[in-house]
Amino acid sequence: MLEGKVWISTFEHIRTVDASRGDPDEGALAFGERLVSALSPDARAAVEAKALASGAPRIPGIEPRVRLLAKVRDAYMLCTSLKKRDRQLMRMFGEHCVRIEDPPKVIEAIANALNSTVPVERRICAPMTYRGRAIPEGVIAWQAPYLANIPSLSSEREFRFCWVPAQITASIASMLVDLPTLAPQMRRM
Repeated sequence: MLEGKVWISTFEHIRTVDASRGDPDEGALAFGERLVSALSPDARAAVEAKALASGAPRIPGIEPRVRLLAKVRDAYMLCTSLKKRDRQLMRMFGEHCVRIEDPPKVIEAIANALNSTVPVERRICAPMTYRGRAIPEGVIAWQAPYLANIPSLSSEREFRFCWVPAQITASIASMLVDLPTLAPQMRRM
């Protein structure tokens, strides 16, 4: 970011690539659990095949349950923190930690650059909630999956920017947005 280059990730990228942080359910909300026997035959077969492939033991007399998740369609994201300076963040993100001098100006420039490449339908700019995968109180329902996170990450105090493309005909990819005029707005932490 110090040179005005900003990496914009996607939810799918975080789900599949970021194993070190371990959140394959990024952008998902839980809608409870169901007994496997309550699922449709096709869904039951899929769950049983996945359990068999994972090597999960079957316990006689206990019927397995599955957690139902609804994942949002893919969107672009920029993750920031409300912390000013923090050792844990520096250890995790090191050279990628920068201070943004004028956040509204920087975010607007990123949004404009992104929108010129991919038309954006909705924008979300809000702090994360750390109550797990349930719909958090006070959050607009369609925004909830973009802002829900697991309690163990609450120390990050993340503030997230999301841009939902108007249409997704294929998977979207993370991208580097080059905005050299914004370089003066960035300072190393």
